[in-house]
Amino acid sequence: MLRLPTALALVLLSSSDLFRVSAHQNDIRYYPQSCSYGTSSSKDGNCAKAPIELTSDNPWVSLDYGAIVSGFPNFKVDKYDGAYVEVEITYSEGLSGLSMPFGDGPYMFTNQLASNFRTETINITDVVINDDSYFKSFFIQGSQRWQSIRLTSGNSLTLKNVGFAPTSATTAKQDRKGDATLADTKSTFECSNDMYNRIWALGPKSLQHACVRNGTQPSTWTLDSNPENGVYIRGQRAARSANLTGVLPNNYTFSFETKIARGGFGFQLDAGIGGSGPLFYVVSNLPEATTYTTWNYTLLPANTLVLGAGFAIVNQTTLPAYQYDRVPLGDIPENVWLNVSARSELASLYTISINGQEVANINYTSYGYLPGPSPFYLGPTSIGIGGWQDQDANYRNLKVTLPNGTVIYENPMTSSDIIAEYGVLQNPYSQCLDGPKRDRLVWLGDFYIAATSLSVSTNDYDVFRGTLESSLAHASPTTGGVGISNPMGIDTKYAQAYVSTGSLILSDYQLDFLNSVHNYIEATGDLFWLKNHWTAIQKQIAFSTSMVNTETQLWAPMNVFKGAPNGTSSSSQYVWTMRNMAQLAALAGDEASASSYSQQANATAQAVNMLLFNTTTGSYAISTVDGNYSYIDMAMSIISGVSTGDRTDSQLAQLDSLRFGPGYLEGSAVVGSNDTTLAPYLSGYLLEALGIVGRSKEMLFLLDNLWTMMAQPGENYSGGSWEYVFPTGEPGLSVFTSLAHPWGSGATAALTRYALGLRPTAIGYDQWTFAPLDLALTHASGCIEVPSGEIKASWSTESGKLVMEVEAPAGTTGVVIPHLAGTYQVGDKKGQTGHFVVQGGKVVIKQE
Repeated sequence: MLRLPTALALVLLSSSDLFRVSAHQNDIRYYPQSCSYGTSSSKDGNCAKAPIELTSDNPWVSLDYGAIVSGFPNFKVDKYDGAYVEVEITYSEGLSGLSMPFGDGPYMFTNQLASNFRTETINITDVVINDDSYFKSFFIQGSQRWQSIRLTSGNSLTLKNVGFAPTSATTAKQDRKGDATLADTKSTFECSNDMYNRIWALGPKSLQHACVRNGTQPSTWTLDSNPENGVYIRGQRAARSANLTGVLPNNYTFSFETKIARGGFGFQLDAGIGGSGPLFYVVSNLPEATTYTTWNYTLLPANTLVLGAGFAIVNQTTLPAYQYDRVPLGDIPENVWLNVSARSELASLYTISINGQEVANINYTSYGYLPGPSPFYLGPTSIGIGGWQDQDANYRNLKVTLPNGTVIYENPMTSSDIIAEYGVLQNPYSQCLDGPKRDRLVWLGDFYIAATSLSVSTNDYDVFRGTLESSLAHASPTTGGVGISNPMGIDTKYAQAYVSTGSLILSDYQLDFLNSVHNYIEATGDLFWLKNHWTAIQKQIAFSTSMVNTETQLWAPMNVFKGAPNGTSSSSQYVWTMRNMAQLAALAGDEASASSYSQQANATAQAVNMLLFNTTTGSYAISTVDGNYSYIDMAMSIISGVSTGDRTDSQLAQLDSLRFGPGYLEGSAVVGSNDTTLAPYLSGYLLEALGIVGRSKEMLFLLDNLWTMMAQPGENYSGGSWEYVFPTGEPGLSVFTSLAHPWGSGATAALTRYALGLRPTAIGYDQWTFAPLDLALTHASGCIEVPSGEIKASWSTESGKLVMEVEAPAGTTGVVIPHLAGTYQVGDKKGQTGHFVVQGGKVVIKQE
């Protein structure tokens, strides 16, 4: 079989740009901890940096990095044998994904500024071979512990230094070691239960890969060096024009020119922000010279128009994805310019033409397609361009024309402005994403838990601030509400194309954002930042307050993730938020707002207690129309201070009735099964609430079960916290589950606050508390970085008596509360009981 190297077959880009081959200047890379050849279950622990040797008789190797890694896959080619040599590489967070045809993906929720696909094929024949050059994949792979390499063509291949070049917010210490299992932190925690140490580390490990510095996630589009060739797009989720969002009519014609480099091209009509709108993939004649041996001819036959909808045309994960039909076409050549025209009528009737010849006339409703917005996002639609995996093509001269001939959009696709317009801009902000492999969006509900973990572990306030500032920059100018799931690659110029009705739909995430602002100020004392952004924050507070039912004073948004509108959780979270905002208002010098926010918080708290507490069951109802109870209602009512005293005791007495497997069912009406997903995210709020009221028994249940499932060794261990968990202890959304999701890291903050016992009681840790709970430990120690230095604390009962030590910066004041009864020597003072107020410096408290 005759094959030409791509550099000869395609006159498009230089090989260095096509493959991102970079000179070896340093060794900041992750390397595998062990490897296994073929079907063997034995592992070789000496394969880090060692040669990987594949042959036609032994073509497959799996690599285990020990924990999640992220970045650009890279390696050196040492030698190969064969006229054409090719490998397929598969990536997965859990081991089972390596045996699946698409790895643990694809992830088509957004463009991601990373690969949407979890497999890639590489033509080794094109790779430069010398001691100083690495092959580096064009796309980032967001998160994986496992990797496999399969020789798909050729006689033999030897690779060296297989690994990943980091692109996330890793630390210098970790980069120097190249160790995937490390997550360097400024704040620390250690205790006598090693499993709890592993659980605490889940937070910083997730943050290490989910948080990214500005400028580290390159654009996934390439402007061709020859302007006549427009933009070169490798197969990925179609990116949509922000300029057309909201102005696209019901009837229009979208036309463009394309030149296929490999495999075909793709486009989308009536494309929503999320996965709505038809998908169109045109497959080329698939010449041998450019077609990989791994091409899926069943999914994408040669010379075919593939019709799909939803997020993708394969559904290995859980997102809606449909392949409706395959329309045979005439010959579709590569490396020549094609004129494509697509007419849309009523968002369901489509006529496709290529080079002036009509090739398809399609009524999408005949496939059961329902025109309209995505269930995930509402809002206006646009057009998009981008092919399926390994469909690489140039695009130019895009145009949208009305039936009367009026041109409403025209773009030659030669200016760098298109990178921002289509949302594939190199990330302008440092941000924390919901997960590094998916969705790679700034989900603000996720971020609240991430922020609490960050402030007791990595203390990376650059990414904290960047997340807050990018969210404020994308706030609606009319409502003040922020987009709850902002993509990385968008410019503020086009922000409103992404802040649609749907991106505001989970209104409790607005509150999560405001509480994250409070968390930032509490941890840093950064009043300059607060005052500089106070006007924008006030607008969002007003937006959230506009959702209060003025008759009942309950919080009544359209929809929430936690609990229900007009409910205990949502209204209590609103109370909690407004009390936090009252504190920030006072710090910003806005006493009038501080008073107003406090009054509104008290009014809603009173309404929850009057309208939602059921004296018969002793619990708070989920909402005014749902009398069942749930643990997120318990958690939010306690955290907010809505529930106190006997009401807290009576509702927590119901908690055992929700126990199921390693966690809790989300409500009393839920019937558990092996397919029930248990939620570390919601359980993180419960863990905090239990800590507030000192319920050690229930905290131990969650730590010893739900979080232990994530921290114990096994094929799904990632070093990070999981998105969901099945009752069996497996990832709760199968391979779709994000295994490095900071929203599941609530235990990190809880262990620092309640096992070590160190937590702030005033802004910037000017005042703090050292008050551990009895969590069946014999010692705990750690430190927290604070604006004035660090607070170090430890306690131990290993001598038979409780000894507590704390060292804090001068000018701070702390309250020490021993968790064992008795008399204590505090410094030089003996016979002391109760709570001890101490000043900055070092203090030792010994049980007598």
